Amino acid sequence: MKLMYICTAIILFVLSPAAAQDVLDYSMVNAVIAGVLEWKDVSLSSFSKEMRKDEELYSTFKRKGTAGKNIVFLADEQATLKNIKKYVHSELSKTGKNSVFIFYYAGHGMKRKENVYFANYDIDTERPEATGFDPLFLVEEIKANFKGQFILLMADCCYSGYLAHVAAALSKAGIKAASLTSSEASNYSTGNWTFSQTVIDCINGLALADENLDGAISLEETAREVKEAMKYRERQRNGYEPGKVNRSMVFSRTKEDGKGPEEAGGYKRGQYILALYDGKYKPARITNLDDTRATCEFYFYSEKTGRTLSFDRIRKFAFNHYKKGDKVEVVWGEKTYAAEILKVNDDFHYITYTGWPSYWDEWVMDDRIVPGETEPVTKVMVEWEGKWYPAVILKKENGRFFIHYIGYDSSWDEWVTEERIKEQ
Repeated sequence: MKLMYICTAIILFVLSPAAAQDVLDYSMVNAVIAGVLEWKDVSLSSFSKEMRKDEELYSTFKRKGTAGKNIVFLADEQATLKNIKKYVHSELSKTGKNSVFIFYYAGHGMKRKENVYFANYDIDTERPEATGFDPLFLVEEIKANFKGQFILLMADCCYSGYLAHVAAALSKAGIKAASLTSSEASNYSTGNWTFSQTVIDCINGLALADENLDGAISLEETAREVKEAMKYRERQRNGYEPGKVNRSMVFSRTKEDGKGPEEAGGYKRGQYILALYDGKYKPARITNLDDTRATCEFYFYSEKTGRTLSFDRIRKFAFNHYKKGDKVEVVWGEKTYAAEILKVNDDFHYITYTGWPSYWDEWVMDDRIVPGETEPVTKVMVEWEGKWYPAVILKKENGRFFIHYIGYDSSWDEWVTEERIKEQ
């Protein structure tokens, strides 16, 4: 396996609530937001700048009360390693007893053995250790300069759970710290803005996030929203380590959203489901219900789209499960690798790749698992709309083949005829 550097955005917050309340005071924010969607190193793939969420997060904090003089936005070529470190240092140095410090990075994350680096604009991917932003840099800077009450680290990128190491080091030093990330430290991340969008929604008072119906959205409720969004929209396990930070700290008061009934047709408001969109079942969330229909919210890269569908055009998620000790093959990149399942939790499987070091161990869902030695399968290529995709044959019947496309969820499984199949 090669060095991986696929991600969307990284967010890191260092926060402090108002002294008298467990409510985040946005007027106390000092922030550095570094958004990198294109790089000097052409080996790094760029991201679309359409509706970029790093800029939206920047605007959201200003709208919530953060002073313009206390927030820095470094976009693309401005987000060099030197500039990121410079502004992290200067904004941390401004913090006081009740300060809020925010650091946000959007771009690629990359892994080199046990270490992770965030890709500043001028990184050299051949030498990330010397030219990339090491998240552990934040530890010493925060220990030396932060004067606030607690720290919250949030990231939306490949291997973003690595920020848990930063939080742990700060906690060990007596600084309250927590981390909330789009993925575990072992996993690469989606190319969509799902994590960032979910955080922004919670800061803006999304009523669906108010699990206990107290009119406010807490850190814990934000973490739950992230967990659900990443699992169902992206089939990705997120990271959350609250440490000793108050989980009830309020991000926002909720906004009335004119909701319908909480349950109808066997579905619940706020539930993630699969819904028909242009002829295929895709992940969506029910935002409203009536007696016969569900309003479904889809999310594509950085844009929400809503459709109202009858109940016969939606269906519940159903995940395949494997057991601890099962020998399987797991999709990584465009290939499959022999692996063994070490543990199972919340529809995720923690696997180790046979013959590879343990730092490649990761959490995967059933869409990346191909049954291996315990359930032999036939690998083939299948034609779909003029292109050939790797797949496995799950069963045969009357000259037809029921196939599963490797790397795609089970909603794409289908019966095909022999002329659409060829050997790998």
